[in-house]
Amino acid sequence: MSEPWPIETVPDADLLFKRVPLKEIQGGKPIPGVFRNLGEGEQEGMSTDWSNYSTPEETKKRATNPAWRGGVIQMGVGDVRKIPHQTVVHAPLPDNRAHTNVKGPKSGGVEGTQARYLFMRVWRWAIEYKDDGPVQLSKPS
Repeated sequence: MSEPWPIETVPDADLLFKRVPLKEIQGGKPIPGVFRNLGEGEQEGMSTDWSNYSTPEETKKRATNPAWRGGVIQMGVGDVRKIPHQTVVHAPLPDNRAHTNVKGPKSGGVEGTQARYLFMRVWRWAIEYKDDGPVQLSKPS
C-alpha cells in the first residue's frame, strides 16, 4: 500500500488487544511490567491493536517470533482513558491498520506506578494461556 492508513478516533466503547508473553504471566495473570511503553518519537507508547480492525487471534498471530507463546488481553478504551495521564492514539502501521498506542507514563515515579496498578484492574483475558496451551475464552453476551 503506497498511502498510509488514515488516523482515526478510537471510540470509548471499543477494545484494545495486547499480547502477553508466557514469561510475563505469573499465577494466571500478566505481571504489571507488561504495561510499558516501547518505541520512539511518534510511535512511543504501549503497543496495542484496536478491535475495529483486529481480533484477539489476529493480534496473537502478529507476534514476530513464530515460536512465541502467550496470551492476549483486552481492555476497554474508555477504561484506559480513565487512567490518569493515559491517552489512546490510533497509530496505524503499513502492515497493521489496527495498531494503536497508549501514551503516558507507565514506569518510574508515582504516575507510572499508579498507571500500572490501574491497568491491572481493567484488563481481562481475550485468549488465556494455560500451561497446557492457549484456551479461547467465549465472548460475553
